[in-house]
Amino acid sequence: MKRARAAELVLLALLGVAVVVFLMRGLGAGLPVVGVPGDTFLLRFACIFKLGFLATGAGMALRNAQRFGAGNPIRPAWLFLGLGLAATLLGQTVLAFSQFSPSASTPFPSLADVFFLLGYPLFVAALVSFGRAYEAAGFPVGTRAARWTTGGVVATVGLVAAAVVLRPIVLKAAPPLAKSLNVAYPVLDLAVFVPAVLLLRASLPLRGGQVWKAWAAILAGFLFMSAGDVLFAYFQVLNVTGVDPLVHVTFLLSYGFLAWGVVRQSRLLAS
Repeated sequence: MKRARAAELVLLALLGVAVVVFLMRGLGAGLPVVGVPGDTFLLRFACIFKLGFLATGAGMALRNAQRFGAGNPIRPAWLFLGLGLAATLLGQTVLAFSQFSPSASTPFPSLADVFFLLGYPLFVAALVSFGRAYEAAGFPVGTRAARWTTGGVVATVGLVAAAVVLRPIVLKAAPPLAKSLNVAYPVLDLAVFVPAVLLLRASLPLRGGQVWKAWAAILAGFLFMSAGDVLFAYFQVLNVTGVDPLVHVTFLLSYGFLAWGVVRQSRLLAS
């Protein structure tokens, strides 16, 4: 129990350090790293932290899955979540080869996108499985009608927002594959966000408790993932430069919160 709590505190401390570094850069503060240009340092710094957060989240989620028997309905949920984070980790690992090369670049599109895209259906499967398992266990998930209403409202609002946000990206001339990916990522984020909101809603009766905090962290992770995908699409398609720190921060917060939520859930299981 103490080790799990210590791991959670270390994870939060690392996330805080990473965010502070990028905020300092955004405010124009120098980065005293001898022999490494500031932008290259930021790129590699973010890469290391992203890999660490994703590896932690994937490893702990898969470990949680092993704690349950084959017939337990919660086991597939943890398995899907661990595999989704592992797929995202593989995508980030592919990017790491380019980011730590002499050119220090982030190619787009690339092989990494195959793994990033693979993560989304796994995330959806995980969140849906969590909802079903909690319902079967008598968790206060609400009536089916209430869940459909909430999901419909979230999806409708999300689609309207996506139409507004994605319109400049769709209208901008760009290579077909790059444009398709820049549209696909935010749409897939919405597909993940709906079941995540439903799980958070189900835990509202327990707000202030550990279960609610864990799902709030996971929801925040997916929210920041969506923000990162939208910002990247805008800046990449519209050729906006000098904003890399903002994109890095959103993905650092995404992966950090996802890992934190998984570690917190793992601590609850251990207790």
